[in-house]
Amino acid sequence: MSGNWIAQVLVQNHTINEKEQAIYAYIFDYIIESILYSGSLVLIGLLCGRLGIAACYLLVAMTLRFVAGGYHADSKEICSVLSYGVFGIFLYVTPYVAPWFHVIWIILYGIGCIGILAVAPVDTPNKRFSSEQRKRLHRRCVILCVGLSVVEVWFWFCEWNLYYAAISICVIIELIGLIAGIVKNRRGL
Repeated sequence: MSGNWIAQVLVQNHTINEKEQAIYAYIFDYIIESILYSGSLVLIGLLCGRLGIAACYLLVAMTLRFVAGGYHADSKEICSVLSYGVFGIFLYVTPYVAPWFHVIWIILYGIGCIGILAVAPVDTPNKRFSSEQRKRLHRRCVILCVGLSVVEVWFWFCEWNLYYAAISICVIIELIGLIAGIVKNRRGL
């Protein structure tokens, strides 16, 4: 992708050495793909008239995913199908289920956070976390869950059903991703 081109320019300009080119190409590809994915989710949310919950998904689900880890697909194609599929279902379903189960959303949120804190972070066979990385990522999960809890309770008291339901659904989605990642890692799939 374009990450390789950027890394090649850095090598030609003697900013990095040739041994580092593959690493930089991967990093630049990852950054570019993340920007494109985030931008496409915002655009989809805007076109569907659901920019608020699309932004909520980006801020909550992607941040949780970043610090807690989870399931990793075997190919970019499967990853894209799963990522856009989950987002599409979230975007479509959330406005319809948000008005239901007012107290249950808070309970599901609590269960989701407890589950996430019990198992996170989840690594992959290709990238194992050291004990220090685990501790650091777990601390970040705790901080994130505490911050999300403040926002969740505030939305609940303000009766912003759509947003506290959306946060709850994002937390449950992340917990499912963590469990799927653990199962995949143990089975060696």
